[in-house]
Amino acid sequence: MSPLWPNQLFISLSTQSIALVYRAGLTKRILQQRHINLREQAIDWQSSLPQLEAELIRLTLPVNTKMHVTLASDLVRYLTLPPLQTLMNQAEKLAYAKAAYRETYGAVANEWQVRCHDAAPQHHTVAAAIDEALLDALLQTANKHRLLLITVQPYLMCAFNRLNRQIGKSNALIAMVEPSRILLIQLQNGFCQQIRSSKINDNWQDTLHQMLSRELLIGEHEGNEVMVYAPAQKNATVNLSSDWQLKRLGITTQGLSTEPVYAMLEAAL
Repeated sequence: MSPLWPNQLFISLSTQSIALVYRAGLTKRILQQRHINLREQAIDWQSSLPQLEAELIRLTLPVNTKMHVTLASDLVRYLTLPPLQTLMNQAEKLAYAKAAYRETYGAVANEWQVRCHDAAPQHHTVAAAIDEALLDALLQTANKHRLLLITVQPYLMCAFNRLNRQIGKSNALIAMVEPSRILLIQLQNGFCQQIRSSKINDNWQDTLHQMLSRELLIGEHEGNEVMVYAPAQKNATVNLSSDWQLKRLGITTQGLSTEPVYAMLEAAL
């Protein structure tokens, strides 16, 4: 490993599984891929960290390997804040977002780290909240194994950034299918207006149909295009009602395993 081009470890973490991809820094060639299936729908993230540590011991990674973590939406809470009536700097906007989380979730929101998208005042602001204790635990894990924790980011942000060119200035709904949840994002001219989240029960397409039916009833979205990003179901035929026009979104990542457990990492690599 060149000190100028340190190798990278990419980790996806959800309540169902952990996936790890170890990649060469200069060539970006995937060197190792490992995954851990957690107990069905773990209640919290605390039970998964010891298993992640055990896997890091088995990997025996070089010192200063860069570590990037992507969090599934069952470990993140999203809010969309309406356009601001007054101009705010980033610190003021963050304080506003934290107040919105406290109003929505109560005092427990004080234990979360909140981050805001730097949106223009005329656009909605996407905010994401992550348990501060989880972030601390990931940093401690990285330090213990002499790794450099570079990023911890929600999967929504990671995937949206990679798909940005395909999304463009669309007036559409985007369905992002994760291991246990579907996020339905309402776009206007490519900007996020609303995020809805629903747990997948038995069949992800049934869950998507239910979410889209609610959108028709609510009537807040004027377009009929639905963009579906389901990296773990690349070969699945998506069946939508005649009310909707389908567009599949996709990313190609050379060398990544096609096993569904690695699907969340294709946007990060």
